[in-house]
Amino acid sequence: MLDVVIDAMILEATRHEKANYAGDLQSLSWMTMALGGICGSLFGEYALNNI
Repeated sequence: MLDVVIDAMILEATRHEKANYAGDLQSLSWMTMALGGICGSLFGEYALNNI
């Protein structure tokens, strides 16, 4: 569900800007979600081993 919300927000943001930047903005959002997933996994492993 989060994916659909993010795509809708990107569409709304690029509606007023140039269409050329829509792909860049979507790539940035996917990269940020992937980085957050990696950080969350690493923190979860640390928490599981130490807490």
